[in-house]
Amino acid sequence: MGLKTTVKVGSITNLSDARYCAGMGVDILGFNAVEGKPDYISPIQFEELRGWFVGPKVVIEIYGIDRVEAFETLLNNYQPDMIELSCHELLKLRPHEIPLILSIHPDQYLDQKAVLRDFKSSIQFLQLPATCDKKLLQEIAKQFQVLLEPVDGVEPDINFIKDNPGIGLALKGSVEEKAGYKSYDQLSVILEQLEQD
Repeated sequence: MGLKTTVKVGSITNLSDARYCAGMGVDILGFNAVEGKPDYISPIQFEELRGWFVGPKVVIEIYGIDRVEAFETLLNNYQPDMIELSCHELLKLRPHEIPLILSIHPDQYLDQKAVLRDFKSSIQFLQLPATCDKKLLQEIAKQFQVLLEPVDGVEPDINFIKDNPGIGLALKGSVEEKAGYKSYDQLSVILEQLEQD
């Protein structure tokens, strides 16, 4: 089964989400690797999950990490395919050796052109809020692959995404009600709209 666009599901904390998303054809699964942050998953928990799904690439979310030593430890402990971070971490860590998902606001795209140029070869995706102006998104998508994420109750426009190659979707997993019991209502509504005919 395939999806019509690139989809990342982040903040994965349980095997149910990981396997459901992999089965639906999600391209990237995200795991929060920063201890003390919501949805944190330890290297041991991550290893347990990692052995149970095949297909999606793995990204670790490292918001708040600004020391190179801590960053290198995370790379070693999680062995991700890519990392997700903001401009703050990007400028502190200056990672060039691994593909990046850079989460930015539209004004940062306009203000940080030099930074984006410096890291263009490493940036795999720019992640932007669904509230971003559509014309600006189309302009950005000429330079970078884009992931749109829901924000402030605003969901990405699925038809707009389908009509614009290079623009994908960034969603989030959710907590299991109890072990092995999970509702996928929120994810399934969106993913089913993106299934290949």
